[in-house]
Amino acid sequence: DILRQMRQATERGTYTAADVYPYLAGQTGLVSLIIPGWAQDGGREAMLTRFADPVQRARIITEAEAAMEARFGGAAGIYLTAIKQELTAVMASMNVGAGEAVVRLLEQSSPGIIVRFGVEADLVAILKHPTSSIACDCGAVAGEASHPRYYGTFPRVLGRYVREQPVLSWEDAVRKMTGLPAATIGLVDRGWLAPGMAADIVVFDPETVIDHATFEAPT
Repeated sequence: DILRQMRQATERGTYTAADVYPYLAGQTGLVSLIIPGWAQDGGREAMLTRFADPVQRARIITEAEAAMEARFGGAAGIYLTAIKQELTAVMASMNVGAGEAVVRLLEQSSPGIIVRFGVEADLVAILKHPTSSIACDCGAVAGEASHPRYYGTFPRVLGRYVREQPVLSWEDAVRKMTGLPAATIGLVDRGWLAPGMAADIVVFDPETVIDHATFEAPT
């Protein structure tokens, strides 16, 4: 559906592009995609006040559980990065349901989470789309990482989706990592090997390049 809408927009005269990374999991804060917007309105202190109201707390728990089910297939799709535990394990230790566990965790702090979603066939289709760039959805990191995307995105595409699976050619994968994203965001001095361009060059071995970062050991 998304690719169709992109194609239709381009046909109407509005060039439409996308970016994609090779993981069926994203990273965000526990509050972001779970606690309803009305409950977050006014900031953290206002949210905590609503948690303390039994009527509002019950509504928040119900809506949070519905959001988890719709977006991540339920609590089993959520991993807490700071404590390296699945939400289901936290629920068991607290002996409460998913929504109550989330509210209790948020009463203590604002933890980060990795959330699982998506379908491999959709990922492949978006990777192959001619205007989709490959991106890591993260900044540069020189030390500890909290998601394998920091270190693994580009070698994962090259090793898994070029060498192991014939999803992309070497040339197209490199274009989607360099020239295409540079052109999409208007960087005219890099992205191609040509006279006068910024010489940002990566050399890799096509026989061995692969990602080693995992969710358990993202660095």
